[in-house]
Amino acid sequence: MVCTFGDVTDVTWWRELSLPCGPSSDVTGAWRRRPRRAEPAGTSVYSDELAGKNLAAAQRRVVELLTTTGEMRGEPRPITHAVKFFEKGDRPWK
Repeated sequence: MVCTFGDVTDVTWWRELSLPCGPSSDVTGAWRRRPRRAEPAGTSVYSDELAGKNLAAAQRRVVELLTTTGEMRGEPRPITHAVKFFEKGDRPWK
């Protein structure tokens, strides 16, 4: 799962499926290599190949890998979705 975390569906799937959880990028925006203890079986190739790449380069490589293995359904396409946020001048940002 690569997404922001926190809506009810994310938490439900994380708990029910015992999914590993952790950040996918570091503070510089580079893809992080997951610690071995957090890697599901068979995913080390992705971590090894993606570690250190910026997120756009990692995304392109993931598409290449999924296409090569036949796991990609259709062509990748950009998406747009609403992101709720609060913006009001009289409330301090924290």
